[in-house]
Amino acid sequence: MPNATANTTPDNTSDTAPDTATHTTVEWLTVAEFCQRWRVSRSAFFEWRRKGLGPQCTVLPSGQLRIHRDELNRWQRSLPRH
Repeated sequence: MPNATANTTPDNTSDTAPDTATHTTVEWLTVAEFCQRWRVSRSAFFEWRRKGLGPQCTVLPSGQLRIHRDELNRWQRSLPRH
């Protein structure tokens, strides 16, 4: 059972869940991982990014985007609660 104070994603999984392949905490998410976790399309993610509504991303030298766990947590806390 997840800790009651831990942040959870829309699918109710802990946002600090260990990566089962390496047994370490995942620090960086790909765009695909973010979209899967938040159940949004890639186009929605990039629209949020264009409007400045999504989490801050880091651009790798290859041009790929990554979202750091700390930034994801900051972004989640900034979302309005209904």
